[in-house]
Amino acid sequence: MPGRLKTDKLDAVWLAKVVERGMCAPSLCTPSRSGGCGISPGIGAALIRERTREKQRCEKLLDDAQIKLSA
Repeated sequence: MPGRLKTDKLDAVWLAKVVERGMCAPSLCTPSRSGGCGISPGIGAALIRERTREKQRCEKLLDDAQIKLSA
């Protein structure tokens, strides 16, 4: 709201008063089947597998570099 001093504490108090006075409607956001990321579960699983593969590839690359440095 224009002209209102803005701090986290004051915002919390203001929001509590808004809710207490019933000036806002309750809402509930439930996660979708894909975990809320907006993609299908199959694609999400494939992305997780790909991320895991890349992480393991990077770890192997760093391990190999460490072996070469110590030799």
